[in-house]
Amino acid sequence: MILKSINYFENKNKNNYWEIKDVKFSKQNIIVGLNATGKTRLTNIISSLASILSAKVKLNGNWFLTFENGNNIIYTFNLQINDGKIDCEEIKENDKLLLKRERESGKIYSKKENKFHLFNPPIDELTLNVRRDIAHYPFLEEFIKWAKNLKGYSFSGVNTNQITIPNKPEGYLDTLTTVPYILKQASDDKNIIEKILKDMNGIGYPIEKVFVKVQPNLNNIFMVALQESNLKCETEQVTISNGMFRALCLIVIIEYLLKIEKTGTIIIDDLGEGLDFDRSTKLTKLLFQKTKDSDLQLIITSNDRFLINSVDMRNINYLERKGHVVQAYNYNNNKNVFDKFLLAGLNNFDFINPGLSHLKN
Repeated sequence: MILKSINYFENKNKNNYWEIKDVKFSKQNIIVGLNATGKTRLTNIISSLASILSAKVKLNGNWFLTFENGNNIIYTFNLQINDGKIDCEEIKENDKLLLKRERESGKIYSKKENKFHLFNPPIDELTLNVRRDIAHYPFLEEFIKWAKNLKGYSFSGVNTNQITIPNKPEGYLDTLTTVPYILKQASDDKNIIEKILKDMNGIGYPIEKVFVKVQPNLNNIFMVALQESNLKCETEQVTISNGMFRALCLIVIIEYLLKIEKTGTIIIDDLGEGLDFDRSTKLTKLLFQKTKDSDLQLIITSNDRFLINSVDMRNINYLERKGHVVQAYNYNNNKNVFDKFLLAGLNNFDFINPGLSHLKN
């Protein structure tokens, strides 16, 4: 199941009110906007929802979303949590009501019995967390699976002096800084190592070898090491440039996800931070090409508006913030404007230069 759209607000009628409007998603996406527009806020809102559905955290917010599963079923999901209380939970499947819950009273549709069940959940607990039954309510499992398989990575938040030791098998995918342990696990698979080397060379980093080493005097703590084509010595993790290391970490994660045929939504915030334009563009194209025929949904954010030249315009959301409201402009809500521009044969960047005034209805 992939995320198709999101509208969101929090703290309505308060000084710290925030709203994000009309974000539309396809299988592959890039979110662009100036600094402080709301890109990271958007990714945090999506990741927070996944954590709430997984019962990892309890947060306030009002989410209005649509999802699509592999059988072309559209789910709409309305979740409103205020002051720690569940004000509303509503799920529809192709406009057919499956769940309607307001505070401590609700009804949920049983697929097995073809009828609604009345129930009274705790006011501070989601139905998805207290009413699971794969025979009666299999649609709840779709949302739980989506939440479990969402992974969010901050490209700009990775530095060469960071290493995260995974404390469980699934922890390998929690952050980019577990990469030494992923590489160690994959080191016996020549195919995946060859793909990593090919990808790194393809974006402009000539590398002949990538491997892991034990940190001196620190058992079981590993680091990445490289053999660059134009150097006679090895390059250890702490001396790799941050940009090169971030690109390597991301490529390793993606290749590993593809190898294990993982499904889910992958969010990459601030892609290209620390890279030159050429490598940033090549990395973006590589990620889109790698995930095109996979079961991974890709959502990328960047403040480098030139990156939009490397993807299809119909996969782009342009964010603009006015005060507390972030508005998304995309192919879905401005189709006529997008279609006219596509016929003109110009670069994608020309579409938002000097501004977005032609997009505003």
